[in-house]
Amino acid sequence: MISMRSTPPSPSEGAKMPTREMPWVSLPSAIQHRNYRMKTHHAPTNWEGTAPAADAGLGRIHRGADGIGYVGLLGFALFAWLGTAGANAALLLMLVATVIHGITGEVRQLIRSPLAAWAAVWLAYVAFWAMQGPVAGQQAAGFYDAAAGYAYLALVVVPAWWLARFASTRHWLRVALLALVGFVLGRLVEVDWADPLRFFRQRDGLGLPAIALGQYAAAALLGLLLMPPDMAAQRVDEPNRWIRAALWTLLLVTVAFLLLASRSRGAWLAFLVVLIPALWFRYRARPNPAGHAAAHWPLAAAVAGGAGLLALAVWYTDAADMVQNRLQAESQTYQAVIEGRWSDVGDGSIGTRIQMYRLGMERFAEAPLVGWGPGMGKWMLDRSGSEHLAKFQDLHSLLIQLPAELGMIGVVLFVVPLALAIAGFARERLPVSKPMLILIISGLALHLLCAATNFRVFNVDWRFYWFLFAGFGLALAIAPAGAGTREDCR
Repeated sequence: MISMRSTPPSPSEGAKMPTREMPWVSLPSAIQHRNYRMKTHHAPTNWEGTAPAADAGLGRIHRGADGIGYVGLLGFALFAWLGTAGANAALLLMLVATVIHGITGEVRQLIRSPLAAWAAVWLAYVAFWAMQGPVAGQQAAGFYDAAAGYAYLALVVVPAWWLARFASTRHWLRVALLALVGFVLGRLVEVDWADPLRFFRQRDGLGLPAIALGQYAAAALLGLLLMPPDMAAQRVDEPNRWIRAALWTLLLVTVAFLLLASRSRGAWLAFLVVLIPALWFRYRARPNPAGHAAAHWPLAAAVAGGAGLLALAVWYTDAADMVQNRLQAESQTYQAVIEGRWSDVGDGSIGTRIQMYRLGMERFAEAPLVGWGPGMGKWMLDRSGSEHLAKFQDLHSLLIQLPAELGMIGVVLFVVPLALAIAGFARERLPVSKPMLILIISGLALHLLCAATNFRVFNVDWRFYWFLFAGFGLALAIAPAGAGTREDCR
């Protein structure tokens, strides 16, 4: 329902209208603000509460498109790691809503932005390689699938634009929470409840590769630690404080156990590298606690209870021994690398990666500007002269395979959206809180660190993570200037 003013504003009141409370109550605040500006500024003589029929019809189209886009944004967050079909359907909803706005001229700002220019250049470069076709000995299907996988990254423009339209801490926390819930539910439905610990003993990623399970569990754990329930802002006698603390504890223990169960040393290391500075900046930015001190007891109890439950789970599953054995594996490889004895690195997990990295850098040196083309990582491994390396499908590192396949031009183009996101972080007036900003930066840093030891650009779940966290950063870069302030969030 749309609630309209029953009386016209006075001339003196009209000067204050842009700062008054929005009369729309059924749409999210971002839609309310945009529709309010349209009604007050786009109808020059509309002080009587009526607008020309064309403007009224245009407003209904905009509101309908905003509703479709918002549902698509929330649906994408929920299904990103719960169901690929649902996430793709949500992306389609956002794309349809974007097209509707494009027909009515609402996307001019996006079209004129550096983000749209980057997407066009990126797609043109990938299309250039697609027109070259596969080389001799390379499978055509693998070549074109790789080209499509690279091109698909440009679709980050769509979620970024919708995140910019709903740029506020409240809306973005809703998106992040739905992504967390979808990830946890997606893993729970993969558990064999007849033997619930089988995935832990056999290193089963619960529907995902182990490294992906570790990365997404690490991101979820980061989010829970950086954005705990705001107990200080609640009334001391409010019972919901304890419910929120209990749910937070349950999620915290679940994702921490999933991180351990992934047995991914790369995810563990990346998590620790990101966690320490993130927590320091997060709680350094925290304002003085407001409210009664007793409001902090539920959160303190949740932390203590979560630590106890996690310790119990580690003891029951012998996770401590597993972690120790995993960290001590290939100790001889570590020593060989330190001493520079490359011929002794072996064919273990780390040794194999070192061999791949050296191969990729050698191939990159042969074609540094434009690379060898999409999907050529497998072609390089097949012609490495090593039967062991030929068993793999990629070079196991975005930092190696991207320059080897697309050259320095591809590397520069890939870095452009990251640079735009960094520029967005540095803006003076932002519509999200400092803790939310720290979470976005931490999530992107975790993504890039994990990509240093694995190449998963062509995997749908990796791209969805890219759409979400890169979308957050790019949304800050293309949001209107002065859209909001970095509100404090405890």
